[in-house]
Amino acid sequence: MTIEDAGEVHIGDYVTMGPNCLLTTIAHPRSTRQRRQRLAQAKRVEIGNDVCLGAGVTVLAGVKIGDNVVVEAGAVVAQDLPANGVFAGIPAGKSMIWPMIADKCQLVV
Repeated sequence: MTIEDAGEVHIGDYVTMGPNCLLTTIAHPRSTRQRRQRLAQAKRVEIGNDVCLGAGVTVLAGVKIGDNVVVEAGAVVAQDLPANGVFAGIPAGKSMIWPMIADKCQLVV
């Protein structure tokens, strides 16, 4: 796991992350002028409780991930994810609602 922490990173309780996850707080500007001036912004990343990030997940600057969330391997989280869901893809989008899969999941302590 790699954390680029120019800004604050909050990781909740009981969070698991697969190999090669990236959390970045660095947001690069989209305008040519600002990029030429090397103006980047640091934005907080927040990961809630009981979150599972699969292998190779990238979480971009300024994102908040709610509680009880699973992010499938290889996903790119570019905007906030609400609590209680399973998300996949680039950019990450909802693939299941948590109660639909809750009975299939086991908590390993």
